[in-house]
Amino acid sequence: MHFEGIRSTIQTDPGNAVKPRFRALHCQLEKGLPPAINELTDRIIGCAFKVPSELGGGFLEKVCGNAPFLELEDAGLHVHWQKPISVYHGGRLAGDFCADLLVESRVIVEVRAVRAIVQEHEEQLVNHLTAGPIAGGQVINFGPPVEIKRKNRICQKRPDKH
Repeated sequence: MHFEGIRSTIQTDPGNAVKPRFRALHCQLEKGLPPAINELTDRIIGCAFKVPSELGGGFLEKVCGNAPFLELEDAGLHVHWQKPISVYHGGRLAGDFCADLLVESRVIVEVRAVRAIVQEHEEQLVNHLTAGPIAGGQVINFGPPVEIKRKNRICQKRPDKH
């Protein structure tokens, strides 16, 4: 199997915390993903944008992680906080990592409360998606402004070697 990541980035307008206006920075269609995962990530994004409307900004990651956890639960989604996910290498357990949020056992959400999402945040999520069984992920930064980077793992069969 070959894994290829496709990303979408969405950021709010910092001047409007109650009704965020979306500004697409980069967007590609997630071809090959089940529509249910795309719908789920959209629901997660909607819940994430409710957090700064109520809390404002400036909180640490623990608060910024707990608040969307509560929003996601209120939306009727099954969510785990700091969920250990096993990573296998060669069919053997190589170790575990903890996902900040695991939504519906299908999407990993890494929560940040920093000035901006940097490449290392995205790389960490890509590593989690590549090594584990989960196909969709997001890095959500509660900035301000709220910034979200979406990553999805696409499984494609490699061409047969002759």
